[in-house]
Amino acid sequence: MANRASVILAGISLTLLSACQDAATVSLEAVDYIPDTGWDGDEWAKFYEDWYGGQLRAMREPTLSSPASLGGYTERFRLLVLPTFEPGRSYRVDWLENGEAEVRWVQLDGAGGYEPGNIDCQGRRALESGEARILRTELETLDLFSLPTADELQRKSSTACFDGTALVFEHLSKSGRRFITRHCHVEAAVDLFSRKVGELGPRSSLEKFMCLMP
Repeated sequence: MANRASVILAGISLTLLSACQDAATVSLEAVDYIPDTGWDGDEWAKFYEDWYGGQLRAMREPTLSSPASLGGYTERFRLLVLPTFEPGRSYRVDWLENGEAEVRWVQLDGAGGYEPGNIDCQGRRALESGEARILRTELETLDLFSLPTADELQRKSSTACFDGTALVFEHLSKSGRRFITRHCHVEAAVDLFSRKVGELGPRSSLEKFMCLMP
C-alpha cells in the first residue's frame, strides 16, 4: 500500500513539474521581443522576431517591451550579440529601485545566425557603483534614441550584408523604449560601447573557465 502511494505521489509530482515547464514555455512563446514597427515591412518584423526573439527565448530572457517590464526597476538595458557561426550571448543590466544595479549574462551552445541551441552557461552579479555609473553615462553619451535604425543605414549603403555579427541594443526607462540593431554597418562608437558591455560578463577565474565568453 505504501509503495502504491509512493508511485501515485511520484506520478503527481511529474505531472505538476511537466505542467509548470509547459506553462513557462508557453509564457515565453507568447512574448513578443521585437517591435512591430520600424522595419521595412511586416515580413521583416516576423523575420527578426523569429531570429532575435528565438535566441532570447532560448536564453530565458524577459521582454523589455513595455512599461510593465519596468516592474521593480527604474531602467533596463540589454545587448544581444549574435555571431553567425558561433554561440549567441547577451548581457542584461537592471537598475533596481533602491539605486543598485545587477547584470545577467548568458551564452548558448548553438549558432547566432542559425539554431540558438540551449543555455551553455549563465551568471548574475551586482554591479559595483562605479561600473553602473560609467555604464549609464556611456548610455547617455551614445544616446540610442538619436541613432538611425539598421535598415536606414543599409539603405544608404551599396554593400550587401550577409554574414557577420549582429548586435541588438535595447533600452527601457520611464522615458520610453529604444530598440536598434547593427549588422554589417557598425559605427565606431557603437562597436566600442558593445565591447565595454561585454566586459561586464564573467569576472572570476572559475566563471571564465565555466563560461568561455569573449
